This record gives sequence, C-alpha cells and structure tokens, in this order.
Amino acid sequence: MTTYDLDKVLRYGQKIGADVAIIQNGKLRNYYKKGDKASKHCVYTYTNHENGRPLRWESANEFCIERILNFYRNLGHTMEVIQIAGVDINE
Repeated sequence: MTTYDLDKVLRYGQKIGADVAIIQNGKLRNYYKKGDKASKHCVYTYTNHENGRPLRWESANEFCIERILNFYRNLGHTMEVIQIAGVDINE
C-alpha cells in the first residue's frame, strides 16, 4: 500500500539536494545523496531520528545504497528507490 505523494517526495528531494528517495513498505523512509571526502565517501542520509533532533544530512556509514536496500529486503521489507537527480549513487 502506497502512502506517499510522489510529487511531494520529488519536490522536497530536489529542494534538499537529494539523489534518491527510499520507500520502505509504501512509506517514505529516507533521502540519500552521494558521499564526498568529508563523509569518507559514505552516502549521506537525510534523516529524522524521531527524538526531537532536526532533519539534517549525515553519513549513513555505508558506501553503497544497494547494501542498505538489501539489508532491509533480507528483513522482509519491500523497498523502492525513486530517482530524484540523474546521479547513480552506487558508483
């Protein structure tokens, strides 16, 4: 069951500079963008910790988005990737 608005996901992702949005079980989970030297080339995640901390970009401590997706798929979650920018963050 999809519970996200694709247009809003894309517009917000563009606003914050995301490369992809990850949908888990029909709901928006996180935005990701390609890492750089500051993140030791790990991808960045735009995340909400649901504990009062503000939304912000931080290192996902993972080099490849596919490994993140596979982890959750192996736990039985349905994962979907929505491309926001024309960047392959698995390179």
